[in-house]
Amino acid sequence: MENYLPYIEQPKILVATDCIVFGFDEGILKLLVFRRRIDPFKGEWSLIGSFVNEEESVPDAARRVLLQFTGLENIFWKN
Repeated sequence: MENYLPYIEQPKILVATDCIVFGFDEGILKLLVFRRRIDPFKGEWSLIGSFVNEEESVPDAARRVLLQFTGLENIFWKN
């Protein structure tokens, strides 16, 4: 453990993912956005997104976010 002590003080890096969801409504291309629930910019329009958890990949995090915010799964997907 002593070999790792210099790394403990290093800054941690957070990774986030956003989902860009396009759809058509009566032939008009639309983008899915939500009002932010937290600061900064609480109440402003935003893409849906969240931080990537340590135990998941970025694509898995994006699928989790999409399901959590929209209930959608098994949709056309492109990374």
